[in-house]
Amino acid sequence: MHGYKDFSKDVRSIFKDIISKYSLNILEESEYAVVLKSKNCMIQISAEFTYVELAFKENENDEWMILGPYLSALFPNEKITITDNSDMVHKDAIKSSLYDMLNIIQRFGEPILSGDFSWVDEYNKHI
Repeated sequence: MHGYKDFSKDVRSIFKDIISKYSLNILEESEYAVVLKSKNCMIQISAEFTYVELAFKENENDEWMILGPYLSALFPNEKITITDNSDMVHKDAIKSSLYDMLNIIQRFGEPILSGDFSWVDEYNKHI
């Protein structure tokens, strides 16, 4: 993982409305990852070279699930746009990717954030 000094600060700022709306608490934070937890789920936002990865799970002892198979399973016909950050400076690319993840979570994350994991069997078909 390859973050930067203010990564967790940027996550808190960019995701502030989601954090507030779903009562997510910061469980762990570092220069490359933030783990958020509510009574319904856990979300991990981590920085890689020029993009952000998002993973989630229902309970602490569950395996982390990743966004791609979730979107394929629940929203197979949706066009999801991710910014090509390959020509951006590291920190700018990560911040751009954070905004992409925010938009995806706002559009498609309600089942996760509200604790509805009834779709997990379908998810498992896509991994």
